[in-house]
Amino acid sequence: MPTKTGLKLGTAWQEIDGNEAEWTSEGNILNSDPASTAILAFNSDPEDTPTTKLKVRGFNFALPRGAKVGGVELAFLLSANLFDYTVRPQLLVADAAAGTPKSFATETFGQVLFTLGGATDLWGLSEITWEQVNDPLFGIFLDHIAGADMFDGWYRLAYAQMSVWYEESNASSLGIGQSPLP
Repeated sequence: MPTKTGLKLGTAWQEIDGNEAEWTSEGNILNSDPASTAILAFNSDPEDTPTTKLKVRGFNFALPRGAKVGGVELAFLLSANLFDYTVRPQLLVADAAAGTPKSFATETFGQVLFTLGGATDLWGLSEITWEQVNDPLFGIFLDHIAGADMFDGWYRLAYAQMSVWYEESNASSLGIGQSPLP
């Protein structure tokens, strides 16, 4: 039976590829208070199309040595004042975007919890190792795409959380092909 780590908040963030639009109060996403949000504001001028991306990492996972990762779940509490806009979260492995991004379109909405992935979802990767999950650089890469009909607006990220499903290894510490001493 797989073990679930429970939802964990990241402890570090980094904005990359800032253009005309920039995240504000990114550190607010490191707590689960819906009133503390990070805001991405932007405008519809094609020359100022936002390319701002956000990394959230430092989830401080401590999977046991040899654990087999079965899946990863991400949870985002978002609110928005826009439409024709796609948010694309992806896994961050060794501080680089990895696997297949998920996507969901935003419209004008109040706070909505989006949950992506799950117990058997490796996000398009053939494997995620326990070492990768325990690395402080493992996390969430958040990107977005503005559609042709996008208008001035914003979206707010209240928090981003992550859970990992894993099974502990039953292997002994001897390793493959070794025998115990008589």
